[in-house]
Amino acid sequence: MGMGPIIWTCLALTLHQGPAVQEYFMPSRGIRLPLKVTDPKRASEIQAFILLVSKDKGKVWEPVDRKPPTEHEFIYRAPEDGPYWFLVQQEDRTGRTNPSNPERVKPSMAVIVDTAPPQVKVTAERLPTGQIRAHWTAWDAYPDLRSLRLDYHTSALPEGQWTPLPVALVLQGDKEFDPGKDGKAGEVRVRVQLKDQAGNVGEDVFVLHAAAAPAAGQAEQAPFSIISTTPSNPSSQPNRLTSQQAPPRPTIEATPGSLAVPASPPPPTEEPNAPVPSPAPLTGLPLAVSSSVGQAPRLAQAGTGEASVPPPIPPPGNSNLAEAPASSPAVKIVKAREVRIDFTVGKVGPSGLGNADVYVTLDRGQTWKKMPGEVPISLPPGADLRGPEVSGSVGVQLPAEGTIYGFLVAVKSKAGLAPPPPKPGDPPQALVELDTTAPTGKLFKPQLDPTQPNTLLLTWEAKDRNLGDKPITLEWAEQKDGPWNLIGEGQLPNTGQYPWRLPERLPPRVYLRLTMRDLAGNESRAQTDKPELIDLSVPQTKITGIAPASR
Repeated sequence: MGMGPIIWTCLALTLHQGPAVQEYFMPSRGIRLPLKVTDPKRASEIQAFILLVSKDKGKVWEPVDRKPPTEHEFIYRAPEDGPYWFLVQQEDRTGRTNPSNPERVKPSMAVIVDTAPPQVKVTAERLPTGQIRAHWTAWDAYPDLRSLRLDYHTSALPEGQWTPLPVALVLQGDKEFDPGKDGKAGEVRVRVQLKDQAGNVGEDVFVLHAAAAPAAGQAEQAPFSIISTTPSNPSSQPNRLTSQQAPPRPTIEATPGSLAVPASPPPPTEEPNAPVPSPAPLTGLPLAVSSSVGQAPRLAQAGTGEASVPPPIPPPGNSNLAEAPASSPAVKIVKAREVRIDFTVGKVGPSGLGNADVYVTLDRGQTWKKMPGEVPISLPPGADLRGPEVSGSVGVQLPAEGTIYGFLVAVKSKAGLAPPPPKPGDPPQALVELDTTAPTGKLFKPQLDPTQPNTLLLTWEAKDRNLGDKPITLEWAEQKDGPWNLIGEGQLPNTGQYPWRLPERLPPRVYLRLTMRDLAGNESRAQTDKPELIDLSVPQTKITGIAPASR
């Protein structure tokens, strides 16, 4: 990919007195910066032009190139994706530079280099109504939501022709649609595309195979009557060393950062003969660290609900989910969008610790993306940097629910040394999924258990993508508002039924309640509106004699 030209309109003193900085997105790491001097009188006094670059938006400036006044452009190759601010100093015949203090002036030009396409994942399922529900999740540090497209293709359409669907312009969403007669019976392909503000395109396609006909004589079971369903904990729904040896890559706990969507400036034009940058690993998102390789990461979360589950096996046909490597960590399920990632770092050199490079993957390490710039780390007050290990943390945000984010963190020394970026196929150090959705469920009317005396069969239905081994609690109460008494051991597996042997001195009518809790700590309840008659006593009558009826 060629380099985009950026025109420097003036190199006089007024160059640094313009309006606020506007950042331009570049899909290439090779940047051509033409020079244009508008004041010929001043040009005769210039001995050299000096190109300064800042990678932290003006905090630190570094001279990277020097040109005589006869030259007409700078060529700069960005070492990685991220923000780059440029400023030109003029050096006169006496060696004085103008501006002399770059920290006090505005940059001549600001660029965000982004060579990585958005990461996109789409799945789909057939509904009993014959419609199809598509679900997509996308991630990018600089997404252009206006470019989001959802299409589908059926066998009735020519190859390469897609039917567009109107969708909400969000990074995570669902869409139900009618695929037509051919789509209801035959194969359907669902596609999602998203561009970022640099013009890179991410795409994923999910294939729904032809629907299988129901077996002959198979009938659908009629549902029981629902008593009630009420969420108990509703949550809001979602819509950033002088040591010669580089520090080891730390082990981490992960949670992605919030994604701002800045305005999209016009894309740069391409030069056909400009040098093409070498391919680079995907890069992009903020997070935290931990020290020695192989150490189990720890995730501290704001609020309750932290749990681990084995990495799930991806569903068939999902091209974006690779099978988890054996060394992949367990997935942390959290319900807090903002989390703190604790870490430890070893081998700290005399210069101390700087910031961190944070890498994220949506496919368990098949592709990696680096957060633009560097992520600041937090150390406890009075932290001893001379010890064998240093503990710290990073606060980050998870942008989308239902996506498993993999993270890898590399803490830098203040001398700028850091472990190399991950390669495709490297496993993440931590996996985390945001889940703010409470389980859904139904509590059915209790029935007599025909196999056991004095026993009621309690039945229910509970659904959630992150239910644990024992997510169910059953309770009874004499009054609608409690107090509530446990039924059984307290926490029960989601078997859908439980034989309740009625205790002695139980009231004849009681309220029943079902509580469902997922691994993230989200809860919902189903409770009876009226007390249920549970008196199972059957009166036994015996004739004791016969006597004439009195008149």
